[in-house]
Amino acid sequence: PYYTFLISKQSYQVYLFTKEDSHLKKIIADSIATASGEWSVAVDNLTTGQKAYLNEKAQMPAASLYKIPVMIAWFNKAREEGGQIDPAVLQGINRMIAVSSNEDGQWLGSSIGWDNVSNLMGKLGYTQTKLDLPPVTSAADMSKMLSAIYNEELVIDELRKRLAQLMDRQREYDFEIVCVENGSMDESFEKLLDVCREDP
Repeated sequence: PYYTFLISKQSYQVYLFTKEDSHLKKIIADSIATASGEWSVAVDNLTTGQKAYLNEKAQMPAASLYKIPVMIAWFNKAREEGGQIDPAVLQGINRMIAVSSNEDGQWLGSSIGWDNVSNLMGKLGYTQTKLDLPPVTSAADMSKMLSAIYNEELVIDELRKRLAQLMDRQREYDFEIVCVENGSMDESFEKLLDVCREDP
């Protein structure tokens, strides 16, 4: 069967910030000026693109934020192995994220391998996130990671795979997939362009 991916980027009459907002950055800097300790801040407004960073690449103790890379690693593993995920693992992920279960976080991280999670984070570009003991990350990594989840950048490869499998089963039809990129603030558009180039 024949199928192709077409990409369209919509235009919006919305003011989008293309660089750091100096006023917002000053507000943050003033707020922590007299606070003790070391601070690392990354603010990304996912609607307007407004952003401000202070010491954003500094590695900090991850606390419960390590659970997000662990979740991503499990879903990546499931994707590589055909899309199936053990129901017990899925329930553990739900508890780990929904109620911040430390027990499930430790179990899931140990089961998949802390080094495997760290290596995947490096491959995805989150270079300050290391799930050693203790786990560390940065405000920049977490901001980028959460933005990618929100804007769906991280699911594009899986979407492509599932659509291709579906179309391959419908051999009596030809297909044309049209994806409309409606202003995501991450790299969704660039990833969709890559798909389009690979499946013209």
